[in-house]
Amino acid sequence: ETIAAPNADLSVGAGVTVALIDTGVSRDADGLTDVEHINVTNARDGDGLGHGTFLAGIIGGRGAFPGVAPGVHLVDVQVADKKGRTSLREVLTGLDAIADRGGVDVVNISLSTESPLPPSFDPLSWTLENMWESGITVVTAAGNDGPEPGTVGSPGNDPLLITVGALDEHAIADSRDGDSVALFSARGSEYTEDKPDLVAPGV
Repeated sequence: ETIAAPNADLSVGAGVTVALIDTGVSRDADGLTDVEHINVTNARDGDGLGHGTFLAGIIGGRGAFPGVAPGVHLVDVQVADKKGRTSLREVLTGLDAIADRGGVDVVNISLSTESPLPPSFDPLSWTLENMWESGITVVTAAGNDGPEPGTVGSPGNDPLLITVGALDEHAIADSRDGDSVALFSARGSEYTEDKPDLVAPGV
């Protein structure tokens, strides 16, 4: 059954499937009613950390405070345990599960690694680039290692992928006056200074 708050416009995002590669999405979360769950870990289903559930709400929440696209179908790909711990193997397994499933339009992956390899040789970046080339829009996080330059890690440092940093609205959500990039938001990398590609409210 599709349930939505009166101010959740289900026409926004309708027909779009977004895969969220993260810590999982709670099955009891308010306003998350169109979520498909895939768990590629040995950990219990769910989101002990809260990170994936929070992101799912931002993307497609249908509760009192709707997400940016309440009409999307979310695919929760859990790649971490209740403490948020994961590995490259688990993340790649999660991406393989998305490829096997098919029908995904957007992949959101809000994690970063300390890989010293350039994007063209990094296994995670290489996999995400292949998804991009297959027609899937890939959105990555800039990371929280700012504000020094060169702090965007893999896979956000990949020039091909969309990298999003954090905007500080300074508690004035209805005005852009005074907005700034959050101090913790990473910026730039040794492979391209033009990262992140955009910022969104993240404080």
